Amino acid sequence: MKKLKFVVPVLLLTALVLVGAGCGKYSSPQRTISAMKKAMEKGDVDAYIECFTEESRVLLEAAGAQLTSESIKVDAEDMKDVKFKQTEKKGDRAVLVSEEETGGALVFKKEKGDWKIDLNATMEEAFKSYQQ
Repeated sequence: MKKLKFVVPVLLLTALVLVGAGCGKYSSPQRTISAMKKAMEKGDVDAYIECFTEESRVLLEAAGAQLTSESIKVDAEDMKDVKFKQTEKKGDRAVLVSEEETGGALVFKKEKGDWKIDLNATMEEAFKSYQQ
């Protein structure tokens, strides 16, 4: 009976950890968009940058002088009502397209188990759309 009293809490804790693992703020491209919007609304530059791939962060940090708390708050107002729909998901790559007529696409890459925005791939996607 003592073993059972120990096993049940351990099993419950394990279940909670496993369930929570799929609920992280970057567990899907849509959750990453939500995390990005929240960071923008708060003007939290560090949390905003965390939504991007490591390679993309280099580009964002190079633009550091232009990326301020105030600038992302202004952009948050523009993004507030923008909704995205997933159009593609293959392996470690996903594409979300804005439901707005003039909206664009965001390309996501799974990095260390988290879905992050890939700026290079997003720019390539925008360039392809522009050429069509």
